[in-house]
Amino acid sequence: MEKENIQDTITNILTNIKELRISKNLSMRNVADGIGESQQVYDRIEKGITELTISRMLQLAEFYSITVNEVLFGIGKTSKGGTEALKKQIESYKDKLLVSQQEVIKLQRKQTYKGL
Repeated sequence: MEKENIQDTITNILTNIKELRISKNLSMRNVADGIGESQQVYDRIEKGITELTISRMLQLAEFYSITVNEVLFGIGKTSKGGTEALKKQIESYKDKLLVSQQEVIKLQRKQTYKGL
């Protein structure tokens, strides 16, 4: 999947979780407390600074008593193409996380070599 499409998907997911919170008239602190995170961490998740992990998606779904699909796409919405499209979007998200992890490892190696 192209990098632009991955970023668009992540942006849409982050927009959905923010809209979900707002639609329930909840503060970031309310949601953060509900999923066992600090408000600062939740703020960074919603802004895309801290990654929205699969476990956090599951925590959000449990907190709101909705499905992960609704966390990803919004309440009452489904992915275009149903389950297959959902699987593809989840795979693209995993790919993005893998790329990020590889970039972090490269940066850590550079820092290690600089420190020698």
